[in-house]
Amino acid sequence: MYNHVAAEGKQQQALLDQLGARLLHTESLGHVHLAGSDYNASLFPEARKGYSNSRETKEADLRFQKFTLDPQRSVAWWTGHIKGGMFTRRSPQFAQAARLDEILVHAGNNQLPEDL
Repeated sequence: MYNHVAAEGKQQQALLDQLGARLLHTESLGHVHLAGSDYNASLFPEARKGYSNSRETKEADLRFQKFTLDPQRSVAWWTGHIKGGMFTRRSPQFAQAARLDEILVHAGNNQLPEDL
């Protein structure tokens, strides 16, 4: 997936709402969802380097964090052992980097390995 940029907050939220609706019955259906995306928001905003610290950027990060922490789906995220993350560079010339790409695994109590 590709989510809208931070300045397009309503569109970002619409994509997260659609994804959230698909994840509601993960466990009862026995499904595992892999939601890979350039979310254009970060779960690790403190790791941003050289990016704008604008209100829109902070709101996008908060919107994405709220999505992952929502009680209806937060219990079903896979919490295995992936230590590293992908840092996408918007402009190496200006030393800009941020973790905006994520692969979220929504599994409920479905069995997954502890390490990937």
